[in-house]
Amino acid sequence: MAEENFSLDLARFCPNGDGTFTAFQPVASIAGGNGWYYEPVLVEPGPGDWADGGPQAEDAFVSAWLTDDSVSVSFSKSQSRDFPDSETYHRAYGFAYDTEYPVAGCYGDYQDIFVSASGQDFCPYVFLLTTEGTVEYIDIFGGLWHGCLCSGGPLYGFRDIVGFESGVYEDGFGGGYETVYAVDKNGRK
Repeated sequence: MAEENFSLDLARFCPNGDGTFTAFQPVASIAGGNGWYYEPVLVEPGPGDWADGGPQAEDAFVSAWLTDDSVSVSFSKSQSRDFPDSETYHRAYGFAYDTEYPVAGCYGDYQDIFVSASGQDFCPYVFLLTTEGTVEYIDIFGGLWHGCLCSGGPLYGFRDIVGFESGVYEDGFGGGYETVYAVDKNGRK
């Protein structure tokens, strides 16, 4: 609250002994004086939606999880020699291992999270299912390439989604590539 008023050094807080606290916010200064007028604000913090740990997902060396107010992503060093090799992508995109990367631009009320690659190379995406059954996404490597992990917002046309599945999209030439299917309430992908 104090940061919103650009006055972190002026904030005053007083615990009330019942799990709440009163914050005395500076609202005006006395003209020509050195004092402030304060407004008492009762704050009743509640338990976070994900107090016991929220939904999380992973694919290869990429992990993502829901936090109380957003989404975070981290990368672990791959222990196998199988594709995808984390070191190849570490060199290309410059991420740090075992470091939490918060995602900007998340504003939905999320109920589930899914991480999977899409395309012919390992291109991980985070898919977020909102409580309204819509889908939002995060392009992980695209965001790292541009210096900021950010939600790409909603994927229009997706309604009544209840979950996600990884799969292979047949390309018509005897091959295919990794893809993600959104599954609606009728089981359609």
